[in-house]
Amino acid sequence: MQYTKAGQANTVTWDCIAKSSGDPITSGSVSFYLTATSGDNSGKWWTGSAWAGTETTCGAASHVADGHWSLSIVSGAWTYDVDYLLYGKESGDLHIAYSEEVVCNDSIVVSSSFPVSVDEAKAHMRVTHTDDDIYIGNLVEAVTKWAELFQQRTYVSTTLTQYFDCFPSVMLLDFPPLVSVTSIVYVDPAGANQTLAASVYTVDTSNEPGRVYLAYGQSWPSTRDIPKAITVTYVAGYGTSNSVPKDIKQAILMMIAHLYEHREAVSEASMTTIPMGAAYLLWPRKVAGV
Repeated sequence: MQYTKAGQANTVTWDCIAKSSGDPITSGSVSFYLTATSGDNSGKWWTGSAWAGTETTCGAASHVADGHWSLSIVSGAWTYDVDYLLYGKESGDLHIAYSEEVVCNDSIVVSSSFPVSVDEAKAHMRVTHTDDDIYIGNLVEAVTKWAELFQQRTYVSTTLTQYFDCFPSVMLLDFPPLVSVTSIVYVDPAGANQTLAASVYTVDTSNEPGRVYLAYGQSWPSTRDIPKAITVTYVAGYGTSNSVPKDIKQAILMMIAHLYEHREAVSEASMTTIPMGAAYLLWPRKVAGV
């Protein structure tokens, strides 16, 4: 079974063996075929640019070594939580035919979405091969989410939503740093959604957590007495991954390396959840009161 990632190109592999001799096919031409077995395109074949209802090759593979062939298939083929079958055909059709199950997981983490990229994590750990790229990407995502919850912060700028049952004197917006407020929508007494004019409130991005309070001479409107009557949509974060403070990035790299080295939940070398050095780096920026 092979695993791929949605939203990006993936390299798939297949071992091609001669039917007559059982020897690996190391020369000639091998074409790959990819068919979806679930999802909207189930029963169709990827042509290299679109899905077709009849068997069509998705491209000519390249020989890597010892009958091991590979092909990079563009992002358009891969959909999250869809299963595929991959098989190959040698030009003389002398191969032993079989299908390889391919499972498409969620998108691999990239530097634009998280404070560190897979390449940065690999450089920190001095990993030079690509065998563990998906695993390292999953560590980047998991560690980032843990660190954000630990510090109660947002690292790379993201649009967030927070709900209130009624208008308080001051609205504190979680997971700073607050960048801007996109909108405040409330349910009026008649049950209709209304967007609050920006002139009614003031946004304080200098405070942590960020604050929204009434502008001078304004008053909050009446709302229906229901849970989550007010929806605040806002942007929080430091900007791009390059703008995330270096102490946070270093702590994330340390934790990724720790988990990569000790893959079991508990081992003789790893009896704690978080390396002490990483904790020291994260504590100073932990949002007060949480």
